[in-house]
Amino acid sequence: MYNNNNKQMKVEVEVEGERVKKAYDEMKKVLTDKEADVITSFYGINRNVRHSLAEIGEKYGVTRERIRQIKTKIISCAIAATAPTAKRYFERIAT
Repeated sequence: MYNNNNKQMKVEVEVEGERVKKAYDEMKKVLTDKEADVITSFYGINRNVRHSLAEIGEKYGVTRERIRQIKTKIISCAIAATAPTAKRYFERIAT
């Protein structure tokens, strides 16, 4: 039984990963390279690790709070500009 639950969980994670990738692919059409880097770094999209707001801020020479503001603005704009798939996903993770 444990193996079946493990397999189901793995499938659910893979499906969710595909949804995230699809949402990002739609969203990146409206992002600058820097904005895309902030989002991919924070959410770990196409990367092996997620970075904190502070780590991303260090990279760009700004505060953690400034990166948070940028991330929030990116998500708000992307939600307005992209397909419903991205909207549903990013509304859910933005809260």
